[in-house]
Amino acid sequence: VEIKDWMRSSLDNSEA
Repeated sequence: VEIKDWMRSSLDNSEA
């Protein structure tokens, strides 16, 4: 997986 993959997931989870 790419760095943006987990980065986006992390941000989404944090913002969610």
